[in-house]
Amino acid sequence: MEDYQEYKIKRERILNYLENKHFEGILLGKYYNFAWATCGADNRVVKGSEDGSACILFTPYDTYLIASNIEMPRLEKEEIINSGVKKVSYPWYQQDIAGLVKRLGVNPEKVKTDTPLPGFELLPCDFNSLRYQFTPQEIERYKRLGENTAKIVEEVCRKISPGKRELEVASMVEAELLSSGISPSVLLVGSDERVLNYRHPLPKEKRIEKYVMIVVCARKKGQVVNLTRCIYFGKVPGWLEERFKAAFFVDATMIVNSRPSKTLEDVLNKGIKAYQETGYPEEWKAHHQGGITGYRERECLAMPGCREVILKSMPLAWNPSIKGAKSEDTIIVGEKGFSYVTFPTSDWPKAIVEVEEEKIERADLLRC
Repeated sequence: MEDYQEYKIKRERILNYLENKHFEGILLGKYYNFAWATCGADNRVVKGSEDGSACILFTPYDTYLIASNIEMPRLEKEEIINSGVKKVSYPWYQQDIAGLVKRLGVNPEKVKTDTPLPGFELLPCDFNSLRYQFTPQEIERYKRLGENTAKIVEEVCRKISPGKRELEVASMVEAELLSSGISPSVLLVGSDERVLNYRHPLPKEKRIEKYVMIVVCARKKGQVVNLTRCIYFGKVPGWLEERFKAAFFVDATMIVNSRPSKTLEDVLNKGIKAYQETGYPEEWKAHHQGGITGYRERECLAMPGCREVILKSMPLAWNPSIKGAKSEDTIIVGEKGFSYVTFPTSDWPKAIVEVEEEKIERADLLRC
């Protein structure tokens, strides 16, 4: 637990939620909820699972870390330190969590959990919104992650040359991220015709000819940042330049309209209108346009009819695409504007887009 003040803010949010819902406790075991509630602790062993190997119980009176005798030593020495959270361990072969909670003096029937467990009811989905507004400490941590991720991805981009396999590029990105303690949860590498044919090009054996797109969702201490970077070798075709120009305009439009009190649908509608203005009215239907990010790659997507309200200090990642072109970075919403989380490094080419009397910089194609 890096920051006790951050933890206090989150515990207060949870206790307010408990009071409003008339619950006696909340048991969090999903890795994203656990990381959020503990200010960045990792409860997972199996990285491909949403369910962690430990959970944390919040009641009006105490907070308990609950873990088996396998996991507890690591958690209490490396993850949950000097936090005031009570540690409750059980033998790995006796996994009666409901019985354990009852022995703590809490009625399991009045405790909600985010993970299916015998003896508990599931937590309502509206709990997710507690994660959506970052604390100052989270924003500071998040911006460090975004800066480091952008730097790493862009440095790898400059090492790519025609003839490299997509899988080689993916391994380069992953190795550099992991060496900085960052874990890629999504890593797409597509080249040439595969970028045109697929919106989610998983890396394959294909060798790069002229064009490559890299898409990364990168996680550290539970938080996730999102970005896309593209490289072209040789003269960029006019049709591709046009599509990137249009994608930048849509992205900039959505960024400019990401303001507190607006809804995700409001921003989506602005984006749809921008697609129409650039001559690509149907392209928004080919792929989602992004939305709230933070502790999941996308916490909440901007969908028609989505009335989720944008808040100050909320992380967002828009990702408009027009067959072969895409623009994506992560931002934090401010009171009157926004700040970049994954802004391109100083020597990465940038496109300047004028939208609603504002000039917005977007990560351009790297031309080699």
